[in-house]
Amino acid sequence: MKVIVVSNYYIFHQSALWDNLNAHEDIDLIFLATANDLDDERKKMKYESESSNYVRYSHLLSDEELKDIYKDVDFVMYGYCLDDRVAKLSSDVPHLIVLSEHLSKRKSFILNELANFKWFVLDKHYKNTGDRYLLAMSSYAYHDYKNYGFKNKAYRFGYFPHLDISSKERDPYSLVWFGRVLSWKRVDLALYTLKYFKEIDDRYHLDIIGEGDNLEKIKSLTKELELEDSVRFLGFMSHDEIMNALPTYSIHMFTSDNGEGWGVALNEGMASGCLCIANEKAGASKFLIDENSGFLFKNKNDLKEIVRKISLLKEEEIKSYRDNAQKRISLLWNDEVASLRLYEMLLSVYNHKGFDKYQTGPISKIK
Repeated sequence: MKVIVVSNYYIFHQSALWDNLNAHEDIDLIFLATANDLDDERKKMKYESESSNYVRYSHLLSDEELKDIYKDVDFVMYGYCLDDRVAKLSSDVPHLIVLSEHLSKRKSFILNELANFKWFVLDKHYKNTGDRYLLAMSSYAYHDYKNYGFKNKAYRFGYFPHLDISSKERDPYSLVWFGRVLSWKRVDLALYTLKYFKEIDDRYHLDIIGEGDNLEKIKSLTKELELEDSVRFLGFMSHDEIMNALPTYSIHMFTSDNGEGWGVALNEGMASGCLCIANEKAGASKFLIDENSGFLFKNKNDLKEIVRKISLLKEEEIKSYRDNAQKRISLLWNDEVASLRLYEMLLSVYNHKGFDKYQTGPISKIK
């Protein structure tokens, strides 16, 4: 089976998944990266993965070379596309699998217009064929796409960085937030959560790891809430440094709103055994967290109630949440499980069969 994956970047968040899929002898995989280069911020964070032998960069290819890549293709797995030539070639293939978080997750997002262009191209060719599928890269995606011919043809998916399950001695009063400090990451909600905890026990404290446009506003809010003695701003840290530090924290605050298409930070916090408090508006939250592995919130009132509940938990109950979070990653939401299930789905579709094998986790059908 010849499979082309179309995306903007080839990054470490997904490279393990595609490596695993490529390892199957009957898969001829080509990853077609359509962006010329990573932006400076993502370069600093080392998002770029080392290139593999199945990766091609469309801006380095002539029209004829691109057409040659698409010869005899069986599947195109179509994510964000920054090359019009690739978009047009992708609109005429036997099996189309769309990889998407949102149709347009933020109005200011530069890919908004490109997403609209994508559907102008693809709808024209696929309106009535029915032979297309959706891999929902967020809990929002099916709602966005179901009226475009994907009803009963959508599956849960996501981002699957290869993560080691790890635990260390933890400070029971420590909270951590990490990522790019942007407005829609809602770091302010981590500060309010800390304030609620400190109303119960003054020993609680928060580390904020990262830089971004909203950092000064967050520092001002810290002062306004009189939390300066309990908050540390640790600045930029490499991914390895963050993953080494995470298992020492008790609570991970994952506060992004619906501007967060997925949110790999949640995978990482759960794999590190943190007790995760997650904004249900972020794309990953409802997929990764269940009632036994963490807490979901909608607003500040929910946060206050969650803080109260956590303060009443016994040590063994907190340990159960931590263990269940790590199991959700190690046994279900990881690159090995996702790639195997994806392979099974591709094989089934290739042989003109439906696929409804799994009820939960990656490649479970959305009904």
